[in-house]
Amino acid sequence: MKAGNTIRAVLTAGRPTSGAGRRAIARFAADEGGAMLIFLLFLVILVLMIGGASVDYVRFESDRARLQSMLDRATLAAADLEQTIDSETVVRDFARREGLADNITSVTVRNEFNSRTVEASASLRHNTIFLPLLGIDEMTVLSSSEAREDVLDIEVMMVLDVSGSMAGEKIENLELAALNFVDILKEDDPDDRVTIGIVPFNGQVNLGPTLAGRYLTPTTTAAGYYNVTSHPYRRNVACVDLPPSVYTGSDISHSMLLPATGYADLFTAPYRYSWSYTPPDYNRPNTNNMWCQDSTANQVLLPTGDIGDLQDAIRGLDAVGATSINAGLRWGLTFVDEDERDFFNQLRAAGHMGPEMANRPFEQNETNTMKVVVLMTDGEHFAEERLNPGYRSGESPIWRASDGRYSIYHSWRGGSNRYWWPHSGEWKSYPYPSSTTAVRQDWRQIWEEVRVQYVAWELYARASGNTNTYYNTLDAFRSQTGTATMDAQLRRICDDARDDDIVIFGVSFQAPQNGRQLIFDCSFTPSHFYDAEVDDVQDVFEAIANQIQSLRLVQ
Repeated sequence: MKAGNTIRAVLTAGRPTSGAGRRAIARFAADEGGAMLIFLLFLVILVLMIGGASVDYVRFESDRARLQSMLDRATLAAADLEQTIDSETVVRDFARREGLADNITSVTVRNEFNSRTVEASASLRHNTIFLPLLGIDEMTVLSSSEAREDVLDIEVMMVLDVSGSMAGEKIENLELAALNFVDILKEDDPDDRVTIGIVPFNGQVNLGPTLAGRYLTPTTTAAGYYNVTSHPYRRNVACVDLPPSVYTGSDISHSMLLPATGYADLFTAPYRYSWSYTPPDYNRPNTNNMWCQDSTANQVLLPTGDIGDLQDAIRGLDAVGATSINAGLRWGLTFVDEDERDFFNQLRAAGHMGPEMANRPFEQNETNTMKVVVLMTDGEHFAEERLNPGYRSGESPIWRASDGRYSIYHSWRGGSNRYWWPHSGEWKSYPYPSSTTAVRQDWRQIWEEVRVQYVAWELYARASGNTNTYYNTLDAFRSQTGTATMDAQLRRICDDARDDDIVIFGVSFQAPQNGRQLIFDCSFTPSHFYDAEVDDVQDVFEAIANQIQSLRLVQ
């Protein structure tokens, strides 16, 4: 056979030999029964994958919710301004109790003047069960939380030195600084969330007649809100001599007997020390040396939201007198004391306070509340002097004639001539010029007319002929609180304020070293202390106000 014939034979052998075979092949190609089974197999696999993924997702979401819940609770607790435990420690302790201590990745704490922000993040690796079918062996849970607590309500007391050394540029720049301070804090405060009071101080603190009451007649007074006794014959002389107990933990109680500061010139020496007569006209009191001034200037302004009242009080400040920082701060702290709330309610009911003072002062630990004192001085303590009991008011042994001359009865002298007439140097049995025309004086009348030291010399020392009588009489008339005691009193109440979380900003306005150190030590922290000069005191007060204002929560 030839080769070409062989190939043809093979090809011929590969074909179906009948029509039946061809029909069988066609039927097989047209049969669709196997396609549905394959589709169903794909559906089953897909459902299993989706169901498995759902199980893995539910487990993932459960872990995420658990982690997020823990972080939210932890940051809220850590951001609490009343929280005494370190904020990061609080967050990590929450995680530890949930068995997630190793999952915390970061904790960030930002403490500001009147707010605290805590941010925390955590991660948790989640091993999957079904998702490996899709090549996903694990998923990572990432969570973060941030909590912030801010102070909403702020009670501010400005305790400002207005002693004589503040005269001139100092008091002028202080007024500008204080006015700007008020403007900043009260800007955008329509709801009066910030209230401000002012306690000017020099050698004393003048409460004003509303708080302290006032003299009406020798036997009657207009009652105030404190139990003040021995009112001077002056409406606006409304200072009190505080007892030492108020510097050692006791409140300034409204029932406590508080003797009014005498309107007396204890400081100025007699015109001359002479054994011959010196008329009283040469020895009138120096009103600038009175411990409490007869003036509406420098009176306490109780906390208020009224910008106009604050501005008027600031513009009325007057530099005069000595320096008692301890008394200034003691009264300043009183007017942010929660125990004064009932007293404030009485003042509101009587129209002496505005509606913004409702429920103030707030509780010391009230949420979102801060109490602030701005304490400023340019000096240091000056030993405080006060009249002793028995010489503040009541009948004296001194008589006054219509011509202004005095005579005095001395019981220590023997015989019937016990009245000393200093103008003539004589002893008589009756007051000058006669028992019917001479008028016996109340001590308050005496101190209105002549200096305390003049009385000690002219009516006592000259009468006895002994210089020692002068000093002994002064000791009987007055007592003195030394500067070391005043420094200690100030330090004590500063420490008490710090323990109560009352934030004191201290401003040393060109104060001498001892005064500067006292203010530094009194400040809430070293960062709350400021040195001020005449040309930058406005910047200092602005910085303090901005620090408060910028951190307030604005709703």
